[in-house]
Formats: sequence, structure tokens, C-alpha cells
Amino acid sequence: MAFVASKVKAQKVLEYLREAGVHADRVSQIRAPAGLDIGAASHEEIAVSILAEIVQRKGARAKVNTILKKDALPVLSKQAKDRCAA
Repeated sequence: MAFVASKVKAQKVLEYLREAGVHADRVSQIRAPAGLDIGAASHEEIAVSILAEIVQRKGARAKVNTILKKDALPVLSKQAKDRCAA
């Protein structure tokens, strides 16, 4: 989860949540401010920075899933198999 706000406002909200008794683990899961730090100023730029973060995280998650799906033992490529057979 991410919070769309300025850095100052986001820190105030996160501090409020801590003081209100929200568990530190839960508060630490909140991304604030949302989006990649690209120096966005306008609403449109902020939207682009948020979309960029979504794409970045989606790609990272897909990469982890691919790594986890691979077998523990390496698979020989066709070229390596051909060399071994000779």
C-alpha cells in the first residue's frame, strides 16, 4: 500500500499511525510517498511516477516468480547437450 502525499505530510500520517497504536510492522508496509522519485511536480507527473513504480514492482515480482519456478538443478542448453553427446 502506498500513500499519495508530500514527504512531510506522509511522515506526519505515519507518525500518527504509530502513536495511535498501529503495529510497527503494519506501518512499515506503507510506502510513502507513492511513486518513484523522479522530481514530479504536476499532477500528471505524479501520476506517471506512481505508474512507473507499479511497473517496476510488477516486473520485480515477475522476476522473483520466474526464479522460484526454476528447478534446483541447472538445465543444460541444447548446445551443451550436443557437445556432451559428441
